[in-house]
Amino acid sequence: MTLAYRRVLDLVLLFIFLTFISYVVLDRSDQINSDRIDSSIKHAQLYLKSVYSEEYLYDDPYIRCLSVEQCDPRFKKIDAAIDLIWIRDQVTEHSLIDYQIKNADEFLKNQTILLENEPVFDQRGVFIGDQHCILASMYNDTKITKEIDALVQPYGWANRSLFNDENMYRKIAYESWCVMFLAEKGSNKSTAIMLSEFMLNESLTMTQNPKISSMAKGYAALHSLLIFKRLGELGYNISYYEPRLKLLQDSISAAADDKSLVGDTNAQSIFLMTLSNYKYPQTTTKKIALRLLERQNDDGGWQSAIDKKDNTGESFTTLHAILALNQYKLAYIG
Repeated sequence: MTLAYRRVLDLVLLFIFLTFISYVVLDRSDQINSDRIDSSIKHAQLYLKSVYSEEYLYDDPYIRCLSVEQCDPRFKKIDAAIDLIWIRDQVTEHSLIDYQIKNADEFLKNQTILLENEPVFDQRGVFIGDQHCILASMYNDTKITKEIDALVQPYGWANRSLFNDENMYRKIAYESWCVMFLAEKGSNKSTAIMLSEFMLNESLTMTQNPKISSMAKGYAALHSLLIFKRLGELGYNISYYEPRLKLLQDSISAAADDKSLVGDTNAQSIFLMTLSNYKYPQTTTKKIALRLLERQNDDGGWQSAIDKKDNTGESFTTLHAILALNQYKLAYIG
């Protein structure tokens, strides 16, 4: 064997060895495991610590209503606090933000009492009782339960005529929480089933209408899927609806890849959460999970969209990304 040949052989063997090491040892960017998700969630909690605010919960222009007209910071704070309670109940490790969760819990208990005496309809007659129902369910508030029970109609709470085809998703989104609430604590369970079917059919109609945006289709679909997921958890037999529920899952999958939403990190988080809840094929959910992991900022937070230049909505998106990645982990990794 000549010296030149041996040198070539040594180089080839070295190349094979280095290739093997890089494949086995290094953390490949397209791999998702439990450690990677846990590290991401811990990093996100450090971000939430850095932007915490006693007054607003988070120093976020979205919560403070600095960029939105006709907005009340109180209700934005309630939404963020609810997300924290869901993190407490779903995410195993949250010690870095335990003090935030404790404060959120006390804040929501007080808000539940206040909401007992506040209307569930706005001046236009649009139903705005979603927070009433979420908090009444969390804290077993019987006064709100009776009010929601008494106001329900065969079509839900707000008349369908108040919504056009595009913004029908808003009715589904607001009322879905109260449908789940009635299924759990209402006096007439058959009403909850009837409304669940109504919203399912409305969502399917939207997904089949080419004039409706992917955003509206996706949000309508995910809220209907939330309803039936909760019905299943409460012991209702939902097997009859599974073919139609699969169509809604497919609609969310399509929305996640739509060019108008693929850069919307907050929407991607909510889509991933919903699809993971139903253990949708992992070829789709992994792709969305990778988008989230790759978009996490150096400070641990997520901007609401990839083209966002400021931190408006960043705290909400970070809360949603934590819940979404955790749900992905539970569904596909264990």
